[in-house]
Order: sequence, then C-alpha cells, then structure tokens
Amino acid sequence: MFQCLIDHGCEDLTSLIDIEKYSACRVAEGGFGDIWKGQLYDGTFVAVKVLRCALVVCTESEKKGLKRMMREIYAWSKLDHENAHKLLGVTMFQGRMGMVSEWMQNGNLRTYLAENPDLDHYKLCTQIATGVEYIHSIDMVHGDLKASNILVSADGVAKLTDFDYSLISDLSLLFTETTRVGGGTIRWMAPELVVETSYQRSKETDIYALGMVSVLVYISSYVESS
Repeated sequence: MFQCLIDHGCEDLTSLIDIEKYSACRVAEGGFGDIWKGQLYDGTFVAVKVLRCALVVCTESEKKGLKRMMREIYAWSKLDHENAHKLLGVTMFQGRMGMVSEWMQNGNLRTYLAENPDLDHYKLCTQIATGVEYIHSIDMVHGDLKASNILVSADGVAKLTDFDYSLISDLSLLFTETTRVGGGTIRWMAPELVVETSYQRSKETDIYALGMVSVLVYISSYVESS
C-alpha cells in the first residue's frame, strides 16, 4: 500500500528525515495514529502522523485502520490551498507508515485563541471559512471540523487538518471507499448526525460545524474584551 501511494503521486520522504531528530515521544494522538515531531535534513520541522499498527496487519480492526489512513492520505494529497494544512509526503517510521506535514508552531485553534487574546478574530473566521469553501469547491467534505482540527501557522494563518472523516468524489486508489458514519465530537456535530447515527456527513454538516467554530472564536473575543 505504501508503494501504491507513491505510484499515485505522494512523495516518499523517508530518506529526507533525520531519524536522530524525532521527538522522544509522541506529541499528540488521533483516532488511529500518533503525531511525532521530526526534522528534515535541511532543518525544516515537520509533523509525522504514524499509524499505530504495522503494514503487515492481522486483525480486522488493524486492516480498517490502515484503510482509513490510506483514504486520508489520498484525500489530503488533493489539497493545495493556503488554508489547508499541507501534506508534504509519506514516510516509513519504525516499520509503520506515516504522513509528513508542515509543523504548525502555534498549535491548534483552541490553544491559539487562549495564547493570543489580541488577534483579529474576524480575519481568523474568514480564513477558516475560506478553507471550507475551498474543499467544498473540489467536491470534498471534511466531516470532522472542530477546533482541534484547525491548526495555525507561525504567521497566524488558519489551516484545516485531519481528514480522517473526509469524503471525496474522486477516489481512484486500488481499494474501495468505506462510508464513514458515526463517530465525531457531539459539540461540533449537526443535529442530524447526533440523532441519526447512520446519517451521511455532507457539505451541509460541515457548514454547521463551521458555525460552531465561529461561535468559539466569537466567544473568545467577547471574553477577552470583557
């Protein structure tokens, strides 16, 4: 499967990452992968999301986890926009496959709001909305938009990330697409996703989540001004 991704245009960065510069432990974790901080030989810091199971998998849950990761990589590789977190390529790390992306010094949206009370909240909301508009324009649904899935670059630009629940119409890899239903975080989910667990994520449910994110940003600005 690793070679399949390379054949479909993902760059193999294994030889470009300094194995001596990985963080001593994971810095964050997701649904099926752990995030490590790494560094390229040219000094560029990167984030590496590593699948928890090895490529040689045995259990059905491990196979599903690998399939989810492959779908996320494929969807992520389609994105090229200032407000979408950039996938640089893929790598092998301790016998496991990883996704290599830009390192976001300011962390996620919630952390950024707490540490930067004087930021331009309107500009931040506009950037997030622009990112959502972009992925919808290429017929992609994010599916899990929330504060922890929005990162902020060193120069204060919001970027959508974590496309584990994403849906994309052009899925041409050599494995079938699995419809993602259920899961998610209730606070950010449209009511129909909460009431009906078999309801499909859509652009409309993304817009609801965008509204909830905007409320968070607005409340942050109100609290600070008070």
